[in-house]
Amino acid sequence: MTTYIYMLEWHKTSSPAFHRIFVNYLRGHSDVVEVVWDGKSIREEWKDIDSESAFIFCQKRPPDHHFKKYPHARIIWIPMWNNVMLMNDTQWARLPKHYKIISYSPSITIAARKAGLRVLEVQYVPDVPEDSETSWSDGNVLYYWNRVGLVKPDVLAKICKELDVKTLYFKPRLDPGVPEGRGYQARDIPVDIPVVEVPFFDDPSEADKFVRGANIVIAPRPVEGVGLSFLEAMARGCTVLSVKQPTMTDYIEDGVNGIFLETVKDNELGGTPMTALLVSPDQDWERLRSLNVQQLGNAAHYGLARSHAIWVADQERLNDFVFDPVNISMNEGILAELHRLIPEAQTSARFDAFYSRKLRNLREQIHPTGVLDRRIIKASGGAKYYVNLGDRMGCDFYYGAMTEVQDLLAFLGAIRPADVILDIGANIGLYTIASGLALGGKGKVYSFEPDARSLKLLSENIQLNSLSDKVRVFDYCIGGYNGTTSFSLSSEPSLSGMSDTGRARQFGEVTLPVHTIDWVVAENGLTSVDAIKIDVEGHEPEVLEGAMQTIEKFQPLIMLELTHKNLPRSKHDEMFLLLARLFKSGYTCRHLSAKQDEFLKLPNAKAIFRGLLNGNYFFIKEGSSKLKRFDTQITSARRNYFPFKEPPVFRLLERLRNRRNAQQIFRTYALELINTLSKRG
Repeated sequence: MTTYIYMLEWHKTSSPAFHRIFVNYLRGHSDVVEVVWDGKSIREEWKDIDSESAFIFCQKRPPDHHFKKYPHARIIWIPMWNNVMLMNDTQWARLPKHYKIISYSPSITIAARKAGLRVLEVQYVPDVPEDSETSWSDGNVLYYWNRVGLVKPDVLAKICKELDVKTLYFKPRLDPGVPEGRGYQARDIPVDIPVVEVPFFDDPSEADKFVRGANIVIAPRPVEGVGLSFLEAMARGCTVLSVKQPTMTDYIEDGVNGIFLETVKDNELGGTPMTALLVSPDQDWERLRSLNVQQLGNAAHYGLARSHAIWVADQERLNDFVFDPVNISMNEGILAELHRLIPEAQTSARFDAFYSRKLRNLREQIHPTGVLDRRIIKASGGAKYYVNLGDRMGCDFYYGAMTEVQDLLAFLGAIRPADVILDIGANIGLYTIASGLALGGKGKVYSFEPDARSLKLLSENIQLNSLSDKVRVFDYCIGGYNGTTSFSLSSEPSLSGMSDTGRARQFGEVTLPVHTIDWVVAENGLTSVDAIKIDVEGHEPEVLEGAMQTIEKFQPLIMLELTHKNLPRSKHDEMFLLLARLFKSGYTCRHLSAKQDEFLKLPNAKAIFRGLLNGNYFFIKEGSSKLKRFDTQITSARRNYFPFKEPPVFRLLERLRNRRNAQQIFRTYALELINTLSKRG
């Protein structure tokens, strides 16, 4: 049986390049053997449509009503950026409920979910080579494509003056056959700086190379929202100027990584709707004049170039979205065997996320998320823990699938018996209990956990391990100020936090006290702090900011969780500056590699943000005894972490990475393994 993906692109201008990127991923990471791009030729093949085929629409208009005749085929629509403006709620509600939406914009996600449609959220971020980063050595260079006449000549000239532009690249229209230019040419712009008119190129990549010297860009067509070339400019490090339109706000934060220009006022509108987008002369020129445009460009670069790794990671969800996963009857014996393969899966980037996600789906059949299932386990080193199998962390721990084993061993190897440790975001106490058992009589752990459900298990685990004399527990939040904060409660306690992480169902919000680490140290009269572990679901920048006095005074080891799943884009610049401050003060960084086979040395903040933020980052004072102990410990941790040698299924599949049926081979293997284990049970 042939599995098809039918790509329907009725209009060339309605199918941006990222749609092809997206589908190329599908073709390489699923059982799809053919992708059909020509919509007309598909009609002849409709007789072959089956439950394994999928129609993916890359166009402005919703899927054609004729496809209602084929309810057994999968219908996936990738709306254009401007569908959120072109369709009202009634039009969205009319879409058949079996249609699926792939959304590149929160605005589209909201509209689709309001209509009761199933949505896969992804975020396109371009892969920008390191050697294509924006240069500022020649001063400010502005590029403007006058595709729809957004900026009038006199306003463009004023912008150039206030931003101290040295050279202007000007493209007057789309191409010779499409008269979209709005009436003026380069000669009409009243500036006394060089104006380079951008010619038309058949190959868009050649046009991109022509204007690569620009470091400031004005969005050409905001009525359609963010476009591919615009995102690529941001990722290279350009400062972007735009009007405040839906989807633009998904990527641009005014004054942080770009600039929103003022538009005409409502009472000035007239003529066509496009008139509303014309830039008014009454800009806040003083604000433009005072902006550090290079800093804005750097913020855009660090956010988007780093986020390309997020795009790659998010694509792993695509196959499950288009081709629904198979349900398999589970029991705890089978789950235990399948969890034993996780360390090996982690050595293969191709199957790590896929295997973990599949396994989580299977175990939720017998351990539903959010349903309390309290168990006790014994860990190495004599530690005992109560865990909740209705929480993914507790379930991982119960089945021996703790991905932080090497991090924990390294952390414990760096501390000494008399150390004072702060555990910020303690959860059920993995680090609190292990550290408490490793400390001597003078050592102390100060443990902070605001979620009442996790706090209960944490307190019970302290009692269970007889650590009441070594551990003090606090039920308030740690942040960047002293006062109160809202705290979002998740169905999985380990994912609760001072904001909704979006990774689990939220069912409530409470108001709790919040304090800084510097306040905690002063309030408790601490004369030393030797190690700080921070895991607060995306609020790490605030916690770090509120600990700077403590860090400068005591120079502790800092274990900081940074993940793309939790840390919002709006905090990237703040986090980058804080990390740069640590490096400047003499800290170095260690981070477990993606394959979990070595700890990497990261020399600066830029090196951290170039990779996928994914896990724990250890910051240790260069040349300190802590660093020597840490580096010694990670060598033995590496030797002890991979006890499973057979079956070598993931290494085999890695060799098959270029074969389209590699994932099918894996599925076959997994099903055979499960069937064998079922017979054993």
